[in-house]
Amino acid sequence: MTTPEAFGQGLQRQCDEQGLTRVELALAVGTTAETVCRWMSGTVLPGVESRRRLKEVLPDIEVPDPLRKERPLLGRKVATTVYLRPSQLDGLRRLAEREGVAVAALLRDAVDEYLERYAGEAEQP
Repeated sequence: MTTPEAFGQGLQRQCDEQGLTRVELALAVGTTAETVCRWMSGTVLPGVESRRRLKEVLPDIEVPDPLRKERPLLGRKVATTVYLRPSQLDGLRRLAEREGVAVAALLRDAVDEYLERYAGEAEQP
């Protein structure tokens, strides 16, 4: 099992080996250089789509997936109700089955990606 810190160090090493800057990697993966910096520091892991794109750019990178069923859940449990259209729920169920994760894990990942993308706006009072 790769830790977030080990992932970040490996990502930094592979970028150095290939001569990729954080900005170049961010552009190739479709994120920001700030997010790449967080990945490299081990404070944030890439979301589902970012993991897929990262593997396209750096095929040898081992990206940990904190959402797999066998991994312990981190953080605090929050109970809430999310209303989805039947087509959305069906799509989530198919994706969860294909990826081998729980629907709730996909929703957490989507929230993480949204917050990564709009982090600056979320910090506004």
